[in-house]
Amino acid sequence: MYIGDAFPLWMAFVNGGDLVLGGLWMRRLMAELDDIIHQPLRLKIMAALNALLVSAGLEFARLKKLTGATDGNFRAHIETLAKAGYASVEEAFVGKKPQTTVAATAAGRGAFARHVATSQEIIAGKQV
Repeated sequence: MYIGDAFPLWMAFVNGGDLVLGGLWMRRLMAELDDIIHQPLRLKIMAALNALLVSAGLEFARLKKLTGATDGNFRAHIETLAKAGYASVEEAFVGKKPQTTVAATAAGRGAFARHVATSQEIIAGKQV
């Protein structure tokens, strides 16, 4: 039940302020989650890319299959990650066939690590 803006003040009175402080702490953590990475498909993409060696990437079709995405949907999310500087996209030809490889950048790996750490704090319910 939501009782509006009076709820935090009421809980401060009832609970000695612990819930209010906990709520503010949780709100701060939620704000620290990376909106670009937090989207479920982009989170899957970044998780897959971060599991690779730093210099490695995954071929577009393999990454798409791994994440269960559709062509158009997947390409749009890759572009979002690339525009944010979290992923690099390389186009090349293997024989006569075009091949696109996606890799996590250093900025993307850092953002993913921070996002995971924040998520773990939220799950554990620990205040720092």
